[in-house]
Amino acid sequence: MGISTIWPASWPGVVAVPEAAGADDPNAGVYADALARLKAQRGLEIVTIPAVGRVEDEEGHVKPASYMNFYIANTRVIVPTYGTAQDDKALKAIEACFPNRTVVGQMARHLLSGGGSFHCITQNVPAWPLAGGPA
Repeated sequence: MGISTIWPASWPGVVAVPEAAGADDPNAGVYADALARLKAQRGLEIVTIPAVGRVEDEEGHVKPASYMNFYIANTRVIVPTYGTAQDDKALKAIEACFPNRTVVGQMARHLLSGGGSFHCITQNVPAWPLAGGPA
């Protein structure tokens, strides 16, 4: 699991983990295991964030949708949304984690074809100019 699933919060001793949306959540077992392991650690405050649940593409393939794949900017937190029943609950839970930032939900289903969302696509920006490329 990476930042897209478990988030070590921006303050010491706090960690956020998704909580399964229901029995059909493809990650229900993983989330339950992660939560149990975190609870076994001393000194951690655990925040649960509602999980998206099962999100499929047009062909019925399960996609890796996660509200935890948010992007933290100076004054805002951009949270991917997927048009599911969990969107509003997740935004409220994440908002509680960032009292000094505005939390903004943004539809992100179109990004799932690449296997991630906002946090993933804002990482690994190459230096410019590219070596061997145009100046």
